[in-house]
Amino acid sequence: MSLPHHVVINIINHYTNLNNIFNIIKIVRLVCRDWKENIVKKITIPTNSIPYDVIKWLNYIGLSDFTVNLNSRYIDEVKNHGIKYNIGTMKVYVEDIDKLSILSKTKIDILNISPCNTQKLIEVFKELDLKNNLIGRIELCVTSFDSIFSIEKIFEEISQLMESQPTLKKTLKKLSIESRFNNSAITSNSILSIDLSPLKSVEHLVIEIPKPNILVSQMLSQIASLKTLILQSCPFEVIDICNLFKCLEKNNTVQMLFIGGFPAMSTDEIQSLVSMLNKNKTLLQLNFPTRETIQDQSLPMSCIVNTTIKELIFGVYSPLRCLLWRWGEKSNLELIDKVNCNQLDQIMDKHPRLTSLVVDNVDPRVYHYLSTFIKINSKTLTEMTINIESQKISLGLSNDLLLNRHLVKLDVNVWSFTELIQLLDSNHVSVRDVQCSIWEFDCKQFSESLCRNRTLTHIGLFIKRKSRKRESQQTFIESLIDILSRNEVLTSLSINAPNSKSAAINQNQLTRYTDALYNNNQITSLNIQCRFLYSTTPTTLETILDRTYHYLETQDKIIYP
Repeated sequence: MSLPHHVVINIINHYTNLNNIFNIIKIVRLVCRDWKENIVKKITIPTNSIPYDVIKWLNYIGLSDFTVNLNSRYIDEVKNHGIKYNIGTMKVYVEDIDKLSILSKTKIDILNISPCNTQKLIEVFKELDLKNNLIGRIELCVTSFDSIFSIEKIFEEISQLMESQPTLKKTLKKLSIESRFNNSAITSNSILSIDLSPLKSVEHLVIEIPKPNILVSQMLSQIASLKTLILQSCPFEVIDICNLFKCLEKNNTVQMLFIGGFPAMSTDEIQSLVSMLNKNKTLLQLNFPTRETIQDQSLPMSCIVNTTIKELIFGVYSPLRCLLWRWGEKSNLELIDKVNCNQLDQIMDKHPRLTSLVVDNVDPRVYHYLSTFIKINSKTLTEMTINIESQKISLGLSNDLLLNRHLVKLDVNVWSFTELIQLLDSNHVSVRDVQCSIWEFDCKQFSESLCRNRTLTHIGLFIKRKSRKRESQQTFIESLIDILSRNEVLTSLSINAPNSKSAAINQNQLTRYTDALYNNNQITSLNIQCRFLYSTTPTTLETILDRTYHYLETQDKIIYP
């Protein structure tokens, strides 16, 4: 066997020097039979590297069909070298837009052009034969730099572009329209004459202009494929918001709506929202940040009646920062953001069906609710996320968590090391995934508990404290070797210690570390971000891969590419 692909990829991506990556892959190709598919195609090429060098090298080592991401600045560097390649995402800047014709015979998954004006686009697409161009998806960002903005003119020009290039009607999937000025020439009379039907293929529409609300009814009725509608920087009035929710009541295409720009929701707006939630059957996500928490008591009940919406977020700027919750059984609603603290008692008493609990910087006054929530929902709660900015806090939840037999995933921003050890030692029957940040950390105690654990499959640690003892770095390496050697169920291990001191791994530890990696059969994802482990430059990884190669050689299992 050889090192797991995910392990190799994670370590390779740790380096930012292109030459180091190339040297390492020379060893990888001796180790992995399918190294081209599983290693090379998934590594991240450093952004400061020259695309031509990357493409030339990948072609040199035998890849005849591979995909790279490029931006328009490098088109000239790769156009005349006769190298076969595909483009994943092509980012085109307005100053390079004339270079698009160079790519007429190149396969492009996503062509992203921004920012640009419509007249320039019309000229470029006339020269670019889209019928022979292998473009899977086009994303446009049309920007107006005029002091007086006319959205009517913008849409007329876009319609002309669509008519001149019929293929655009199928490939244009995302359209963003923005103005760099707040003045607008739009009126409710002129907008009625705009025909949006040429945009029927657009799935994602982003409008960042003043007063786009006049367009809402036409957008929802004429753009047949519209799934995402984002309205930014919009100073809405009460009647506009109410009209928007009314239009959504019968809409059967839009799945995600984001609205930004109004300070709070009035009573009329809340009632129109409640009505929409009770009637709309396709909307999955609704996000409208306000600066005040919604107080209306009828809103949570309407959410329970709605059986299709998955995510409802509001009150992003709320100072209360209260609980988020997800419902089960009666409703599919997964996420509600910033509910008033006073509603928690009612929610807890009437709806003990919580499946996922998210606590985001809550008011300290609601800490005592956590224990009650966990107890009441012990038969349904499967996921819990706690994000608290306090550096050192013990939530005292260990006993409650141990009583819950359905919890699968636990994510705690700041957690007591003692409580983490208690959970590991308990061999909890249901918990499989733990992600947490901790300040106090004992390497030896952690490794001993994790090695004894027989249920946890995924664990991720972010160690925030600064280590003051150099010998603790060596202890950490020993603990890592111990975990890789003794734990028999863990499939994903991630440890991030950005404040660790640099301490090079010695030869004896390196030998045992590579032995542990080689003999570990279940780890598929290993992400160790500690300065001491990688302070020995790429030689460490080359040694690991080279030793694996020698193991294969001695066992007559050499696998050549």
